[in-house]
Amino acid sequence: MRRPADDFRNRIVPLEDVLGRGFTNRLVAALQAATDDAAVAPILDALLIERLGPPHRDAPLIRQLMEILASDGPADMTSAAARLDIPTHALRRLSVRHFGFPPKMLLMRARFLRSLVRLMSTGEAANYALIDDSYFDASHFLRDSGTFLGMTPRRFMALTKPFLEASLRARDAVLGSPTQVLHDIDTAPARKVGHESAHASKHLLGAHRVISGDAADIRC
Repeated sequence: MRRPADDFRNRIVPLEDVLGRGFTNRLVAALQAATDDAAVAPILDALLIERLGPPHRDAPLIRQLMEILASDGPADMTSAAARLDIPTHALRRLSVRHFGFPPKMLLMRARFLRSLVRLMSTGEAANYALIDDSYFDASHFLRDSGTFLGMTPRRFMALTKPFLEASLRARDAVLGSPTQVLHDIDTAPARKVGHESAHASKHLLGAHRVISGDAADIRC
């Protein structure tokens, strides 16, 4: 997209405003012509791959920051900058440019999601032994819950949310992580183009690698 991620933070933007009307029309036409749901991912892979440029110079740092977000540990900007071996102001620029949010918010959100997903997977809303080690205590975790959910974990878990729960289970089964922000790019299985997927996308761009399997080669 060649634009900073924070341009789109907390916004819904027409695709043609970002990628142009021509590409948007091609994408819509291809998706409308899909024979079934299984054809959607290969179509997206084929069309989006052609827009990737060379690996971005920030790719190694982006990868390291993703690894920090996916692992337990201090959720503060200073510790993260030290692990990346860059100044805090450089970490902020990196985070806002490529993730859309300041590093403090990214780290807080990842810590909270790690904890919430553990509670949801066990069904034990009050088992605070499962929360991230970097929380000082349960009240610290509950404050984050108020920030991100607007309610307590117990109340959130009591809600009827079949789509969310099915999505978490499916993503965890296929990619090894229930949410994108917790995606471990070293251990999650890469998706491969099977016979049907390759056939579905061949008429678009021919044989190509699949975006979701290219964690080591981050492009912008």
